[in-house]
Amino acid sequence: MYGLPEDFDGSFFVGRLLGTVAFSQNMVQLIFDEDVSIGVQSSYECRLVGAEEYVEAQRIEAPIASSRLMQLLGRKVTSVRGEQQGTLTLQFEGGHVFRCFDDLPNYESYSITHGKREIFV
Repeated sequence: MYGLPEDFDGSFFVGRLLGTVAFSQNMVQLIFDEDVSIGVQSSYECRLVGAEEYVEAQRIEAPIASSRLMQLLGRKVTSVRGEQQGTLTLQFEGGHVFRCFDDLPNYESYSITHGKREIFV
């Protein structure tokens, strides 16, 4: 549980298109254009906008049996918020929201790659 750096500026996510969601036994990767990605080993939440309101958010932990993340494919990030305790929130076109949490006490919860820079949370 490292948390996000105090000077974290996630503005590089804004406008990025989610092109790939990849799953392995203990991790999910969200790969965006412009060499930006997130590798999540902890829990995450995906909240989708339905016809009239948000569909109930699902908090998912590894191993992942099913996910709604594929519905974010082809959408761009419209805003980002990082909290010092480690929660990263991305809002997508259409109002969809993805959150990953820093909730693994002895391990890295997720990593962010932006070009050659890596941030481990």
